[in-house]
Amino acid sequence: MSTAEGANVPPQAKTSWTSFLKSLAGFNGDLSSLTAPAFILSSTSLTEFSTYWAEHPSVFVAPASEPDPAKRALLVLKWFITTLKQQYTSRNEKLGSEKKPLNPFLGELFLGHWDDAAGRTELVSEQVR
Repeated sequence: MSTAEGANVPPQAKTSWTSFLKSLAGFNGDLSSLTAPAFILSSTSLTEFSTYWAEHPSVFVAPASEPDPAKRALLVLKWFITTLKQQYTSRNEKLGSEKKPLNPFLGELFLGHWDDAAGRTELVSEQVR
């Protein structure tokens, strides 16, 4: 970690990170039982990632009104590609790093809606598995 990046990290986070690394070094067993410090995770849950679907609402709703299956498939692909940048990365500009989103808990809901030329679209995203 460079000095410029480290300057923005709170002292309690540095201590937590050091403790986490020490626990990894001396750990024997199943790594899935370890809990990472919260500061290395994004504050966004995976269920909230569906908000990226609405970044371009007209692109999102376009396949629903296309009768030709081949064109509809291309419209779905076009929509998917427009969501990739934000869907898979969450940049922390202050620290200049990428962060993993929080894993949602079973039954977690995210509710959203947006209005555009196609009308009102409502979104319900739930962690089911």
